[in-house]
Amino acid sequence: MHSFCDWVNSTYTCSDPETHFVGSNVESQWLSFWNTSIVQRYKNYYDNIIWEPLNEPIVSATTKNGTALGFPGNPLPLQGPYQDFITTVRSKQGDKHWVIMSNAQWGGDFPVVSDPLNRILLNRHWYHFYNDGGGIYDQTAYQYPNYDASDKYQITRVNCSWSVNCAKAKGDDVNIYVRTAMARFGRPFVSTEVGAQWHDGTVQQPPDSLWNSGACTYAASTLAFVQKIASNFDGGPGRVGYTLWMNGHRESGVNGCINVWGYQISSIPAVPPPDFGLSTRASIIAMSPSSSVAATITVTSLDGFSGTVSLSETVSPTAGLATALNPTNVTVPGSSTLKLSSSTPRNYTIVVTGISGTLIHRVNLTIVVTTNNPPLFTTTFFLLLGGGTLGALSSLTLYMRRRRRLKPARKVILSRRQAGFLVQL
Repeated sequence: MHSFCDWVNSTYTCSDPETHFVGSNVESQWLSFWNTSIVQRYKNYYDNIIWEPLNEPIVSATTKNGTALGFPGNPLPLQGPYQDFITTVRSKQGDKHWVIMSNAQWGGDFPVVSDPLNRILLNRHWYHFYNDGGGIYDQTAYQYPNYDASDKYQITRVNCSWSVNCAKAKGDDVNIYVRTAMARFGRPFVSTEVGAQWHDGTVQQPPDSLWNSGACTYAASTLAFVQKIASNFDGGPGRVGYTLWMNGHRESGVNGCINVWGYQISSIPAVPPPDFGLSTRASIIAMSPSSSVAATITVTSLDGFSGTVSLSETVSPTAGLATALNPTNVTVPGSSTLKLSSSTPRNYTIVVTGISGTLIHRVNLTIVVTTNNPPLFTTTFFLLLGGGTLGALSSLTLYMRRRRRLKPARKVILSRRQAGFLVQL
């Protein structure tokens, strides 16, 4: 949802012809669309999703509840929509993914909201244009947000001639603001747009343009600004997320202007944060009714993780299979034993969830309870096919069954005619 809907007035008519919410009662339609058409539909498809329900939201220069609104944009009108979104997806959908919260109308501060999971990312876009006519950026000064001695949000204007050094100074001031906002709101920060100067004949061309054809023209000064932002955000303490934005014309191709200037930006490789892994040796377990089996849930350390992981299990369907996980708190590295018993033949799905702070991982098991001579266990092996050289990779699941005779089998033969191979073990 882009900024063409005014969140001061919930019955404002959107001006964007591409929006899904042309008409009245914008906020209600927006919330309903995100709840049912986006979050409900896609929340279970990926573990790592970040929702961005609003992008550069507009708040009009009028009044609301007796409060004067003007430049910079007042975040008050955004508090209700964002809080309603968070409450809805958490309570109605049980969604646990991160949510991006944008500042008010380009120049404003962030609204204050609460989230039971504390998974809110602050988001603000950063550009350094030569002259866009909006008064925020021009060739004689730059502006940046900050907080005064009384913790009041403000915009500060710095007189500075257009230059690389001026662009770097702005990049440093932006970084100070971002770090301050992170501490003030107690939330991490991500900038989903960081871009360089461009012009297509409608804005004045900067004197230090480096590419003089098409919409992907950029300037040395704005390129220095983007590099400064990248270096500051990559540095400590704590990294700040950012995405390079083409900020160019659609005619410049699918890669926009990034294929012109973006490759010149250097970044510091991210060090993976400590994490843990959750696994089980067999993903399919077969058993007879009135029997019991056990599976081992292994918790491993990734990138120096240390601590305790809390484990829990859910079973679907809920009736017919008894489970017992012990221990439920595992010191990493370590393991837990999942005991299973059932008297009802059917297939069950078990999801074991591991949680440590904000880290969440899951592992799935399929339990097959059958009266038809179930296999002792299943395993998966891989075959590299090809004559003389290694070819395509194929995988099969091998079921090892209990023999009726005491004499063990010497050979198990698997044949797959379609692939034209014979395997003997």
